[in-house]
Amino acid sequence: MSGFLEVNEELKEAVKSYELKMFEFDAAIFEHLKAEAMYENELAKNFQMLKLEYSEATVKDIDSMAKMATYDNYRLPLVVKESSYRSLKNAIEVLKAKIEVYREISFNLRSERKI
Repeated sequence: MSGFLEVNEELKEAVKSYELKMFEFDAAIFEHLKAEAMYENELAKNFQMLKLEYSEATVKDIDSMAKMATYDNYRLPLVVKESSYRSLKNAIEVLKAKIEVYREISFNLRSERKI
């Protein structure tokens, strides 16, 4: 009986952690999408400004200059937020697997008690 209670307690803790990570994950998705939109907007703005300034340059050169101009202020934060988003996604997958294992153990312990 004590093993069953311990497993159920671990299951409850895993579910609480999962819910907390899902909340963090939702916020991380929002921040990532926001940073991505800001980067894309700034990149397009810089591209247009550089296209007017350097009308004789090739599109590839202008694109490179625009990316360099937006890297520090917009691309770097996007990479950081994307990393946070991905690590939370991985943590959630681990918690899902952990919950599934605890459910299976709990089910097995419950069925053994009935026999």
